[in-house]
Amino acid sequence: MTFQNGVADFTLTHGQTVTASRLPAGLTYTVTEEASEEYTAIWTGQNGTIQTNAVAQVHCINEKNEDSVPAGNLSITKTVTGEGDPEKAWTFSVTLKDETGADRSGSFSYSGSKTGTLTSGGTIQLKHGETVTISGIPAGTQYLVTEAEANQNGYETTVTGAQGNIIENATAQAMFTNEKKDGGGGGVSDLTGSLSITQTVTGEGDPEKAWTFSVTLKDKSGADLNGSFSYLGSKTGTLTSGGTFQLKHEETVTISGIPAGTQYLVTEAEANQDGYQTTVTGAEGMIQEGVLSTAVFINDWSKSTTTPEIPDNQDGSRDPNTPQTGDNSLTGLWGVLCAVFLLGLLLTWMIGKVQQKKRIQK
Repeated sequence: MTFQNGVADFTLTHGQTVTASRLPAGLTYTVTEEASEEYTAIWTGQNGTIQTNAVAQVHCINEKNEDSVPAGNLSITKTVTGEGDPEKAWTFSVTLKDETGADRSGSFSYSGSKTGTLTSGGTIQLKHGETVTISGIPAGTQYLVTEAEANQNGYETTVTGAQGNIIENATAQAMFTNEKKDGGGGGVSDLTGSLSITQTVTGEGDPEKAWTFSVTLKDKSGADLNGSFSYLGSKTGTLTSGGTFQLKHEETVTISGIPAGTQYLVTEAEANQDGYQTTVTGAEGMIQEGVLSTAVFINDWSKSTTTPEIPDNQDGSRDPNTPQTGDNSLTGLWGVLCAVFLLGLLLTWMIGKVQQKKRIQK
């Protein structure tokens, strides 16, 4: 066992023993062990003083905690290529959700190029070539890693593994590569904005129904915008102008790095179908520099929804000669006509009786 500055490191497994010999009498000692959330350390003789011709004994028992939860890890790696700045700090946000979709409680330690702790929604900054690993995340946790500066300032961002589930005793890897070409060209404007699309179902609609959205992007000349653009959020991927993706209730995606001045149009394939009434805000507009545009789709389904009355004429007006079901405006007229008809029958009968009586008297 070798000491440096009064400290010696060693590793033991179950049942193993190590002995440090030729220690000066009167030397005080303390033995520590790397902390673990899964085990509780029970010590005997952890601190003491070396005695002449005696062997001090330290015993450590690690007892596994009954309430320990199977856990895994998540690593995040940042790479900058091309003419990008290797000293630029990039901000990452880490969202952790439990099985119910709620934010995972507790804080989690990370180590590597940076060390610290974070909670769900916390942020970390990394530069080129840096990596951090977040450990002790409960298995089954849903994770999402986003980069605040993705596809901005002439960089094209490529992402792998930014969303997934934590697996017991495994390390999920989220890798972000930002490439800058030809001094920031590469077909991507330095002046960019973002577009988010949100889907909501209300009333008695099906929250598990998948809705298909199409995004059209036009340049200033009205032509389809060239290039592909990354989106993150409830879903991750890339799309070109006219591309589609699907969202369910309360899901959102954000498309970033869209050149400022781009005209956008978001449509929903299933809008106002199958008894749903669709309300849309912000589905069409222009991307502004440094601004997040939002398109919100709300699909409401209610049993009280009735089918609208269809007009007779193409211009939306009703033909005045067409009878209306349930129209009571002529009820009085029909009553008067019936009364006149009955009175006529009565007068005819009376006149006939008078004439018959006169013939008999003659």
